Amino acid sequence: MDGALLIETGQLVLAALGDLTLVDVGVAGVPLALVRSAESMAIKAAPVAAAEGAADDDDLAGALLLADAALRAGALTVPMPPAEAVDLLPLLTDEGLQADEIARLLPELPVLQETIELVLEELHDDSGDAY
Repeated sequence: MDGALLIETGQLVLAALGDLTLVDVGVAGVPLALVRSAESMAIKAAPVAAAEGAADDDDLAGALLLADAALRAGALTVPMPPAEAVDLLPLLTDEGLQADEIARLLPELPVLQETIELVLEELHDDSGDAY
C-alpha cells in the first residue's frame, strides 16, 4: 500500500474512533491491530517534542494507550493506592501487555510509587526476572 494512502487511512480510522475507549472499539469489531497501526502512524506524523519522562517509542506509546484504557475500564482509584496493586497487574495483562512493557510504563501511569514497587515485586515473583 502506498505510504501516503496508508497515512490517510490511519487518520480516517482515528477520526472515526473519536473518543471511544479501546473496549468500545473492540465491541464494535475494529481489529486492535488496525487501531495500533493507525495510532502508530499518527504518533510518527505528529511533530511533538517528547516531554521529560514521557514514553518515547512507538511500542511503549501503544502499551501506554492500552494501559490507560484498562485503568479507565477497571474504574480504579486514581492515583492508584497500594491497596489496589493486586488489581493492576491482571488488568494490564488482560489487555495483552507483556511484563517488560508493564515494568517500563508503570512510572507513566497515575499510580503511586508504593503501588509501582508492589506491582514490580509481583512481576519479579511471577517471572523470576529482575526489572
